[in-house]
Amino acid sequence: MKQMLTPNYDHEKVANPSLDDLIDVFEDAWKGYILAPAQMLLNTPNGDISAMILLSPYFESIEALYQGKSSDGKSRKFFVAGFLRVFEKITGLDDKRHAKNAAEAVYRNIRCGAAHTGFPTYRVGFQRINRNAFHLTYPRFPDGKLDTASPVHSILFNAQRIHDSVSWHLENYVKTLRQPHETTLRDNFNSLMRSEWGIGKGNNVVGMTEEAFSNPT
Repeated sequence: MKQMLTPNYDHEKVANPSLDDLIDVFEDAWKGYILAPAQMLLNTPNGDISAMILLSPYFESIEALYQGKSSDGKSRKFFVAGFLRVFEKITGLDDKRHAKNAAEAVYRNIRCGAAHTGFPTYRVGFQRINRNAFHLTYPRFPDGKLDTASPVHSILFNAQRIHDSVSWHLENYVKTLRQPHETTLRDNFNSLMRSEWGIGKGNNVVGMTEEAFSNPT
């Protein structure tokens, strides 16, 4: 029984894959299984939360590929690093420490909130008025200045802008991966892809005909 690995490739693509094969599979999986469905959700009246939940794993996973290491046991660290790769400058938070704090707030309130309860925490809202992907609010000192050393008070996200940012980053990451001189980036990607996708570990698809599968006895 033939099974598709990604929207455009079946398991034969990774039977004995080259690096280009793995890049093809990675790109097709993210575009076909995550980005395209997320955009479909964004085109519906109530799709922002679902789209954000679909997109949020990108930051942790892309950092793992940059490092060539699994994020197992280091989820927060990898998420924050990947988030800062995609959003190199968070408006109003030019200081690296403040940007890191903001990324950690997104991890706690959106990524972990959704993982634990199905939804972001009560501190999170969504909108499409402000063009920034994320708008973070902080408490104020008596003189009116923002107290950015305190925890983030609230987060407003623009899911369409997040989708656009992830799409742009993925496109550029894949383009860079295809350049032969990017040896470290390519080696790290190749190592983790082969491990995470079980390359060379055998076929885990149940061996039976489609007729037998659809008519169990």
